[in-house]
Amino acid sequence: MVPVREGPPWHGDPDFGGGLGFEAHRAESREPARRPVDRRLRPRGVDLDDVLAGSLTRVAHLDDDLRDVVLWNGRRFVSRFRSAELLEVGTEGEVLWRGAPPTSRDANGNARAPGVAWRTVAHPTLGLVMLHQLSSLAPITLDGERDAGVRGGAYGNGAGLGSCTPGTVSSVITTFRGPELLAANMLIPGAILAVDLAVQAQRFALATPGNNVQEVLGMNFGVSESSRVACLTVRPVTSQGPAAQSVAVAFAPDGAVVHQRRDEAGLDVGGAAPRFVRFPDAPSVRDTGHAIFHAGTPAGMACASCHPEGGDDGRVWTFVGLGPRRTPPLRGATSDTAPFHWDGDMSNLSHLLGDVLARRMSAGLLTSAQQDALSHWIDGLPALRIKPAADADTLARGRAVFEGPAGCAACHAGAALTNNETLDVGTGGRFQVPQLRGLAAHAPYLHDGRALTLDHRLMLNDGDRHGRTSTLTQDQRADLLRYLESL
Repeated sequence: MVPVREGPPWHGDPDFGGGLGFEAHRAESREPARRPVDRRLRPRGVDLDDVLAGSLTRVAHLDDDLRDVVLWNGRRFVSRFRSAELLEVGTEGEVLWRGAPPTSRDANGNARAPGVAWRTVAHPTLGLVMLHQLSSLAPITLDGERDAGVRGGAYGNGAGLGSCTPGTVSSVITTFRGPELLAANMLIPGAILAVDLAVQAQRFALATPGNNVQEVLGMNFGVSESSRVACLTVRPVTSQGPAAQSVAVAFAPDGAVVHQRRDEAGLDVGGAAPRFVRFPDAPSVRDTGHAIFHAGTPAGMACASCHPEGGDDGRVWTFVGLGPRRTPPLRGATSDTAPFHWDGDMSNLSHLLGDVLARRMSAGLLTSAQQDALSHWIDGLPALRIKPAADADTLARGRAVFEGPAGCAACHAGAALTNNETLDVGTGGRFQVPQLRGLAAHAPYLHDGRALTLDHRLMLNDGDRHGRTSTLTQDQRADLLRYLESL
C-alpha cells in the first residue's frame, strides 16, 4: 500500500553479525511491483533514497541484531532490535553516532528501561520516531494470593489497561533528531505489543496484534504530564475485515489508515470508503499457537512482549525470593528440553503455562488443544542463523576444544546441545543446562545475566566446575570462543 518511489532501498540484515546493504533499483513506473533482493541479504528493514541508482554497491558490517534502516535529512540510521539502539552510518559504512532512549522513572520513582525497538520511521519535523518497549526494573513479587488480588497478576503490576500507568512491559514512543533527543518513552495506553508504526503529518497509527479489539491506534501528539512517564492520547480505528491480528500499518495518500491482517490475509482500509481487501490466492497462515503467543492478557502484555519474535528481550528481571533471572530464549528450543525455567521447577509445558500465563499474566488456563498448538508453534521456531566470523579451520579447532579438554560436551550434547539436567556448576545454585543453538545472539549469559559476553562467561569459572577452562591455552580459548559464537 506504500506508493513505489523512484530510488534504491537500503536494507538492514537481521542475522547475527549482519550488515547494512546498499542496493539500488530504478522504478520504471509507480505501479506496485515485486523486485528481487540480492541473495546475500536477508532484509528486515528497508527505506528509499532518490539519489543513488544501480546495483548492489556496498555491504557494511555493523553490530548484530539490526532492525530498521531509516533515511532522514540525507543521513542514514539503523536501529538495533533488542537494545533499541540507533546508529548513524556514514557513506563508507562507519558508525558516526549511536544512542538509545534513556532509562526513565514512573510516578512511584521506579526505574524503567528501554528495549525491543519494533519499528523506527522518519518524520519531516519530528525526526526519527522509534516504537519500542519500556520495562520495569522494580522487583517482581511472585505470590499466589497476591497475584490473585493484583490487577493483571504479578506481571500486570496493578496497571489498568488503557490507563496512563505503565505496566511491567509497556509500548512507548521516543523521538530523535539525530543525536538530539526530543521526547522520550511516551506511553501508549491500551496498546499491547505494538509492533508497527506509521506517521503522516501529526497523525500516528500503530499495529498492535496483542489486542484484537484495538489493533490499530490513531493518536494525536499531545503529551500529558500527569505522570513522570508521559502519556499519549489515543483513539481506536474501526476494523472493516474479520477479527484477526494486525501485523503492519500505513497511511494511504488520502489519509486513510490501512493495516494488514495476518489471517485472513488482506488489507483493512479505513477512510471515506472503508473496506477489506483480501490478498488473492494468499495461503492461510492461521495458527492457534501463534495467536496465543501474541495475544494480549490482563497483564497488558503478551508472551511475545518478553520473547519478541520467539527469542528473548535480553532483559534481566529481579524476582523477590529468587533474585535476578534473565529471559530465556525460545528459538531453537523444543518441548523435549523439559523441565523448564532456570531452576527446572516447571516439569512440563502445562505446569509452565499454568504458572506464568494463567497466574502471573491472569490469562486463564488453556485447553489441552490450545497447549498442544502453542507447543507445536514454539517447537517450530528456528534458531537464529549465525554468520561465523571465523574460518572453517578455526571452528574445527574450537569444536575439538569444546568436546575435548574443556569438557563442555559432557552436559551440552545432542541436537539442542543440552542434557536437560539441573546441575550446580558453581554459579549460585542448581540450574537447568540451557541449549546452545544461536548462543551468540542471546547475551547476557547465565541464569542471572552476570556474563555480558561469551568471553566474560569463560572468565567467570572459578574451580573449573562449569567446564575446564583454566588450563586452556590462549589459542585454545580463542578457538573455543569462535566456535561458541558459530553455534
